[in-house]
Amino acid sequence: MMPGGGLGIFDGCTSQFGFQFPGARYGGVSSRSECSALPAKLQAGCQWRFDWFKNADNPNLLLAMHPRCQPDSVLHVVLFLLLITLVLVGLGSFFYDEH
Repeated sequence: MMPGGGLGIFDGCTSQFGFQFPGARYGGVSSRSECSALPAKLQAGCQWRFDWFKNADNPNLLLAMHPRCQPDSVLHVVLFLLLITLVLVGLGSFFYDEH
């Protein structure tokens, strides 16, 4: 949940704090000045949304680095998966073939 964000469909904070929250139901307050209308316990988080987080709306996460697998570890994984497949196929034929 985003500090200062909207309450969404469930609107649980209204019953918890006992008053109607400012801003849109989805998205919440639209400016830092609206944070002062929130309960004192929530104001610092709401201000953080505008000061540090720059009021970003559902930001995306972009990984700058991608881990690289060593060729030999990829080979080990492939061989392991092949072994598991062979074991499962063997067990399947053991249990489902007529003896």
